[in-house]
Formats: sequence, structure tokens, C-alpha cells
Amino acid sequence: MTVSSDRPSHSTGHQTASLTNTRILPEGHVLAGRFRILGSIGIGGQAQVYAARDEILGSDIAVKLIAPQHALDVEQVQRLRQEALLARELNHPNIVRVFEFYQDGQWVFLTMGLIEGRSLAEFLHEGISRQQTELWSEQLLLALRACHSHNITHADVKPENLLIDERGNLVLLDFGIGVHGDYERADFAGSQGYKAPEVTQFGKASPRSDSYSSGRLFADMLAATHIRTWHMGDWRWYLRLKRVAKQLSKPLAHQRISIEEAQERIAPAHHRNMAYTASLIGVGLVVLLYMVWSKPVGEFETPATSENVVKRVAIVYSPDDHLLGGISELLHLHLISQSGVDVVEQDRVDTLVRNLGLRPFRQQDHRNRLAQLVNADVMVLLQNSQISSGESPRVQVLLAEMPGNRLFGAFQGTVSNDALPQTMEQMLTHLNEQLALPARQPIVRPEELQRVEPVLRAMREGREAEAQTFVRSLQEEWPEFAGGWLAGARLAGNQGNIQQAQDQLDRVFQLSQDDEYWHLEGRALEAELSGDVNAAIAVTERLIQLFPGRSGLLERRAELALWMDDADTAIRMYQAALELDPSSPERWFELARLRIIQGQIQQALDNELTQALIKFRQQENLRGQGMVLNAFGVAYLRWSDPAMASRYFNEALEFRTEERDPAGRAVTLANLATVKSIQRQYAEAEAALAEAAVLFAQTDDQLGLAQVENEWGILLEEQGRYREALTHYRMALDLRIEAGATLQQAETINNVAYMHFLMADFSQADIFWKQSLNIFTRVGDQSGILRTKLNLAHLSLTRGDYTSATHILSEVLEQAKDHRPEEELVTQYFLSHRNFSLGLIETALQNSYRALKLAEEIGNIRPMIETRIWIAEMCAQLADSDCISEQIELLEENSQQLNAEQIILLEWLHKTVGVYENTATASEIAAFWSKFRKQLLPVQTELRVLLMTLELHPLPKDSWQWERVRELTRPVMYKEHMHGLYLQVIQFNDAQARENLRRMLQNHPYHWRNHLYYEIFSDEDSQRRADELRTALFEHMTPDQIEAYQRVYERSQTQDRTGN
Repeated sequence: MTVSSDRPSHSTGHQTASLTNTRILPEGHVLAGRFRILGSIGIGGQAQVYAARDEILGSDIAVKLIAPQHALDVEQVQRLRQEALLARELNHPNIVRVFEFYQDGQWVFLTMGLIEGRSLAEFLHEGISRQQTELWSEQLLLALRACHSHNITHADVKPENLLIDERGNLVLLDFGIGVHGDYERADFAGSQGYKAPEVTQFGKASPRSDSYSSGRLFADMLAATHIRTWHMGDWRWYLRLKRVAKQLSKPLAHQRISIEEAQERIAPAHHRNMAYTASLIGVGLVVLLYMVWSKPVGEFETPATSENVVKRVAIVYSPDDHLLGGISELLHLHLISQSGVDVVEQDRVDTLVRNLGLRPFRQQDHRNRLAQLVNADVMVLLQNSQISSGESPRVQVLLAEMPGNRLFGAFQGTVSNDALPQTMEQMLTHLNEQLALPARQPIVRPEELQRVEPVLRAMREGREAEAQTFVRSLQEEWPEFAGGWLAGARLAGNQGNIQQAQDQLDRVFQLSQDDEYWHLEGRALEAELSGDVNAAIAVTERLIQLFPGRSGLLERRAELALWMDDADTAIRMYQAALELDPSSPERWFELARLRIIQGQIQQALDNELTQALIKFRQQENLRGQGMVLNAFGVAYLRWSDPAMASRYFNEALEFRTEERDPAGRAVTLANLATVKSIQRQYAEAEAALAEAAVLFAQTDDQLGLAQVENEWGILLEEQGRYREALTHYRMALDLRIEAGATLQQAETINNVAYMHFLMADFSQADIFWKQSLNIFTRVGDQSGILRTKLNLAHLSLTRGDYTSATHILSEVLEQAKDHRPEEELVTQYFLSHRNFSLGLIETALQNSYRALKLAEEIGNIRPMIETRIWIAEMCAQLADSDCISEQIELLEENSQQLNAEQIILLEWLHKTVGVYENTATASEIAAFWSKFRKQLLPVQTELRVLLMTLELHPLPKDSWQWERVRELTRPVMYKEHMHGLYLQVIQFNDAQARENLRRMLQNHPYHWRNHLYYEIFSDEDSQRRADELRTALFEHMTPDQIEAYQRVYERSQTQDRTGN
């Protein structure tokens, strides 16, 4: 039978709606003239499920029907429609097939596959085997991964929505509240006990919400699983799945692992230490025992021999030995609460030991290498010295002082259940003495710990009812112990009960007035639960003060700064962390990434990226090396050095192979395509994009395919094929909308808007840029906000709306100055356009030179080229041939960096100088026209070149050049439109053009060339206005500029004051 989400549950704490007064369809009833009811499967308050016969296809199906009393409820109808739309996208053996959505008079229903079986809730009530748990957990992850690959969040994973069919396979049902991507709704449904805290509190559902529900479900499955207590393999499997369940169900979404990561971690690890014994269960409890057992007492006393010195400690053991893993976790908890100690992240140590095959306990050179890689001053070496399975496990501890490799502080003890408390107390005391740390005193006697050991085990294994009992016991028997209340707060937070967690935290704060460690831990949890970044920053900064010299705390502070869009602070924090621990390639890489974003590309290339690459090579981390080499390419690409970018992208591809890192390889191929398009190697660019598309398609990576479409757009844009580029940008946008990638949507919308702008479709550009600005504002992306505002300012300048443009540019300049060099550069560039258009020539040139300086500071050649072309264009309009020649010479130094548009503009500048100096021949000009006619250019650029060349070298009215001017010109491009009208008057004595120009002068009275335009009118007012404007213009020009300008543009043959 098929089980719906509204079927009554066997699980404790779950209730369904009342079934009274519910109308049930009789057997034989026909829906939509096609589906004949065979019988009822499940009846709930909101929906009913029936077995039915499809009379057209002759097959049995299931029908999910909105209960009649809710048939007119718009929300219920929408939920059922949503379920059909989402589930129809999925075709997976572990997901129920949904066919169609129907509205047939008073009946609203969908059709789906008919599955014979029982709900997982029933099996959990009866108890299940290890084999069933293994199979069903794997199948659930497969089903959810299929959902997430289509950017679908199920949002209601629970036992009642999981069916076990007749063959014993799990099938995921009920997408009634599923959503595309991340979604926020205040009244989000979902089932208590399986609903993530962010869904409960804020109505935010995402794939990580499904992770949380899966983790809670795995914990319930484990609690119902019968395992052989004497069997080592069962316990090893049990603890591995328990760990994954906890990692999936972390209280904060960003802390949880993804479904894909859970699949990797849940897979059997055949290389694990088979000497692992059942005694590790007791040791695994040590971490929790210790939280009750000890706490700091009084003020720490720093030994005179280690004053102001922070020891960096690495705990080293075989990562596959779970006995030592439990002890390592205890030692880590013991050390992190001590000032004067910085503990290396355990995952980092374990990864290096495993990947490099190190044996630090036995081999001195291995200790040296590991200490160098993690920058450790002291290594705590753990070894399991159990000789035979019949004796109690024993642990050996040995300390190594680095870099001298001096061994000291040997310790050995038994870790059986009976001897465990005494051994651990001795071990920690011994460690304190050897590291010159203050002693810690137990607040609970060992015999009292033995009394609560059974409930501690329950908490360790995730049985929440028993865990709750454990917390209550702690709080009742030792009410003055802040750790017990903190444990209760964490448990409540994990369950999504934020208010109860806060109540427990209040008690923590009352008890920890004189214990800053517990107090800060409580404040940290409070900030996590509330999402209060400012509070989290305050707590972290206090921890940094309390425990100086800890690189992990500085890294945490850097991450918080990034959440607040404070890149400067993040950079300082990463720098401080790396001064303490320069061995972390990940931190070097993050700092490099920030440098590149901030435009500090040279610094990133010379230092941070180089350090990251060295560290990854020392660790023999091939994926890391590929990642850094790709970043080198990105840095050189932003620095407009395509040759170096191409070199590094190709090196990255040697590491990012299809087998090792297919997704990374596809990303690098897309980057390489961008470089090849800049180098005008279009065939190579297309080949790289084609391979990237195949790799992304193989993994059904919608965002990756969107990136490929976006790169196709860039490739076509570089060739001037703007309409084709627009098509690909739109395809990228559709994919990103489907994937729910909000930030990337805004970036692509910017691209779409820019293509419309280049094609002079300004109304569409305006619509898309404003849409992009709304998205950037909603997600708080300050860089995106400023860049989009600059685009809107450019659009306003083009339209002649100087008031709006000036307001935007002033606002952006204030926010970007001294903090965002790239945005400040673009602002200065557009201010130059604005000031030149208003006749403020000297100021416009100063803006341009400021933009050049910023481009040089951040090492970005492309804006440097754009700015030099603009300076040359201003000089051309002023007839300053020396200035043009100077810019041409500088541009030719970077000729390899020019795109197709810039190459034709450079040739036009050459011909302009030739005309000014009377050295350009008619054949040379004709040759230029021939090349120009074949080149695709933005509409405004093409018009400017046409008009300025026609002014200096007139052609007949029926020439193709004038036909092209008439085809492209439109009033919204007021500068080009006025220029064209002016030339038609002085060259062809066009009366209609004269009247149109007069009207345009009234609408745009401040254009810098208006003094020329007024001179063609013979009335006194026009002549007086021309003289006033000329005088005002010349106040902003040098004498040499005035002389050159008058010689070319105010010569007598261009005057037409009489109309003849």
C-alpha cells in the first residue's frame, strides 16, 4: 500500500488531524472520467490516498486527494500542485513516481505510482536489523541526493514519508511542502522532531534542512537497530553511523555536512583497524564524562619558564584507531580551555597522517615532517599497546618537543571500564605537569560518575529521551555545575527548542559569573542560535584576549568579519593567524582569495598563493595544488595577463583530472575558455567549453552548466556578437534561477543588462539592472550593489540624466574610496565621462589619471587599456594630436591584451592623427573604412567613430556610412543624435535636422559641444548663447588645447550661420 504523510503514526510525539466527519470516496467512483477507485489506502485530515485503476492505460496507480473539507483551500491546492511539479522532475528508484495534477470539479488530486509496503515508522516501532539500517540509510541518501541535484528540498523527511516496499527497498514519498532551492516562509510546515531549527524558528528550508532531518532519522533508526553487543564489527559500524547522524543534525545549518558528504562518510572503511575492541565504548564516553568531571578552578598560574609563550600542541595517533580517537578527543577538550596552549585542528593532523602514511610514534623523520607541516612545538603521541584480545586495552603516551625531537613525558595506563576514571585523571595530571599547565580538579568523585555512566552512554549514542534524563540528573544532583546547564542548552538547541535553550543558557550565565570560560562558551552558543553576528564577534574577541596565541580563534574572527563584509579586518585576522601558524595552506589560500577580491593581486601572487602552493606540495595534496594553480590563473586573468593565466590554468588541469576532480577540472576549463577568447583563440575556447559542459552534464551539475553558458556569452561578447551572447547569458540565467543560486542570478542579470546596453536597448538594460540591484540588496552583497549602481550611473549619463548620475557616482565614491579600489576606479572613469560631457575638461582628465593610477595599483591591465582609449578619445574630440599619439604609444605596449573592439579603435585613432596632421591618404582612409565595416561594435561606439570621422572627412549623404548613422541613431543617445543632426546641417544644409537640433538643445542645454550647435542658428539669442558656452568651455582648457580645437572644429568652412 502507499502511505501518505497524513497517515496516523506509531512514533511517539507525532499526531495527525482528526478523522471525524471525513468523506471517503466509495469503491468504483471515477475521477476525471479516467481513474476508478479500488479502495482506500490512507485517510488523514488534510489528504486521502486511494488505490485506483487508470482505465485508459489499464494500470493500477495511487491517487492522492485533498480531503473534501479542504478542497477549496487555496493553500492546500497549491501544496498539492507544488508536490506534483517538484516530484515530476525526479526519476529515481527510491523516490515515488508522480504523474499528473488534476482538478475535477470538487476533487483536487494527483496521480502517482502504487507501491505495496509499510511505512518506516512501523518498522522502527517493531525494531530493525543492522542490514536493514545500512540499506535504508544508504537509499535515503541516494534519494535526497537526487532531489538536491535538481535543486529540490524535500523539507519533510520523517518515517511516515518513507515506505518500505515488498522487496525491502526504501521509497521517499510526499513532496507536499518541498521547494526549489533555499526557501523562506514564516508558516513553513514540517514535522516536529525532524524539523531543522532554522525551519522551526525562521521558516527557512534548504538542502541542509534535509540533512538535519536525515540525521535525526538515522539516530532513530540506530535506536531501533538490534546489534550484537559482542561483535566488534557491529560496534564499529554503529559508532560510524552515529557520528554521521550527529554531523548531519548540527543545530546550525552551516555546521552540517551535506547529503553527498554523508554518503562518503557512511561507506564502510575496510582499512579500519580490526583490532578495535568493545572496550572502546567506555572510552568513547570519556569526553562526556569529562565535561561533568572537571572544570577550571581559580586563576590560572602561568609558569615563569613559559611566560607569554604559547605552546602549539598536536595530538597524534593512528586515525583508524577509535580507542585512541576517544582519548584524543578528551585531551583536546582538556587543552582548549587552557591559556598558553593552541591545539592543532585534529582533522588536519589525521588527514596528514593518513595521506602521507606517517608513523610518528616510531619514526623520528616522520615526527619532524609532521611537526613542520602543522607548525607544532609539542607532539602528544598516542599508541594502543594492547597485545592480545584477551587483555584490557592499554594506552601509551609520549611527548616530543620540536624541532629538537626530544622525547619526554612517557605514560602508560589501562583504559578498561573499571580503571578508566583513575587512568584518565592520572593521564591529564601527567600532561599538565609535562606541559607546565595548571592542575584541574574534579568536582564529581569517580564513584559518582560510575553511577551515571549508563545515561551518559545513552547521550553518546543519541537516544534523546535518555540524554534528557542525563541532563536532568546533572542539573538536579550538581545544580551549581554550569557545564550541566550548557549541555542542556545544546540538547534543546539540537531539538530546535530555541526558547528552552535560552532558558538553560540563562542558568549557565548565573553560575559562571566567576568562570569566564563557561560564560563565554554559553555566549558563543547563544550567538550561534540567534544568528547574532555582532554578539559572536564580541565573544570571539574576548576569547582571543583570554586565550592569546590561538590561530583558530583568529580564523573564526576572520570568518565573522567576512559575514559583515569587512574584508580589511578579515585580512588582518588571517595575517595574524598565519603569523602564529604559517603551516596551514587553507588559510594562505583564503587570504590570497581576499587579496584578489580587494585588487591586491601582486601581493597575492608573490606571497599568499605561493605559500599555499608550497604547503599543499609539502602535504602531497594533489587536489589542493590544482585548486591553488587555478587561483593563480584567476589572479593573472584579473590582472589582464592572459598568457600567464593560460599557463597556470593548463598546469591546474594536470592536477584536476577527470578521475580525481571532475568538477574542479570543469571550472578550470571554463576559466581557460575565457583566456582563449581574450587571446582571440576562439576555436580553443570553444573546445574547452565543450569539455567542461560534458563534465558538468555527467554529474547533472546545473550551476556548472550555467557557468559554461555564461562563458559562452563572454566568448561571443569578445567577438562583438552581442545578440548571440545575450542568448547564452539568458540560458545561464534560466539555469541559475532553476538552481536557486540567488547571487549568481544577479551576476548573470548584470550580463544580460549589459548586452542590452551595448545594443542600445536602454529600457531593457534599465529593467534588468534594477532587478539585479534588488537581488544584491536583498542578499547584502555590497560589491554587487556598488557595481550595479555604477552601471545605472553609466546608463543615466548616456541618456543625459546628469542629476541622477551625479547622485549615484557621489554615493558610490564615498563608499568605495580607500576601501574598494576596483569600484573606485570605475567611479573615476565614469566621473571623467560625466565631467567631459559637461565641458569640465581639466577635471575629466584628472578623473582619468586617477583611474589609471588605481588600475596600476591593483595591477589590472584591462581597465588601464579602457581608460587610455577614453583619454585618447577625449584628446581626439579636442583635436590634440600629441595627446592621442602619446596614448597610442602606451596602448601599443599592450597590443596583445587588446580585444577586437579595441584593435579597431586603435586603428581609428591612428587615422584621426593622420587627418589632423594632413598625413592620411584617401586610400588609407578607405582601407580603414573597409576594416571598420566588418567589425561588430557596440552601437554607441560605432556611432561615435562614424560621426567623428565623417566630421573630419565628409562623405556623400547616400554613402553606406551615412546610411548606417541613420539606421543606428535614436534620440535617447542624445550626444550622438545631436552630433549627427549638426553634421547633416553643416554638410547637407538639412532644414529638418536644423529644427530637430534646436529642440534637442532645449532638452540638453549643458552638453560641452553646444556652442558649435548654437552657431548654426543666425538669431541673436543663439549667437549670444554660443559665445557664452564657448567662453565657459575655454575656462577649463589650456591655451594649447584651445588653439588646436579652434583650428580644427571652429574653422570658417564649418560655420553655417546663414543657412547657406
